Amino acid sequence: MKAIYTLKEKEVDINFINSLKALFKGKTVHITITDEADETSYLLGNKANRDHIMSNLTSTEKKVFTDKGFDTLVDQLSK
Repeated sequence: MKAIYTLKEKEVDINFINSLKALFKGKTVHITITDEADETSYLLGNKANRDHIMSNLTSTEKKVFTDKGFDTLVDQLSK
């Protein structure tokens, strides 16, 4: 049996532990705990990524496409 729980730290209480014990009674369990990843911090944590993101955010070059115009560009670039 496999179960995945996503909880806030305050929800990990004795009631939760007791429900786990009842659900897996008599079995060996493997518990892995991870915290929620902050994608922005992760991406900005690398200098090369941060520089690339900041460059894109400050870029004045903008392109606007119609559906057909975008499809045409994709066709041209894929040749």
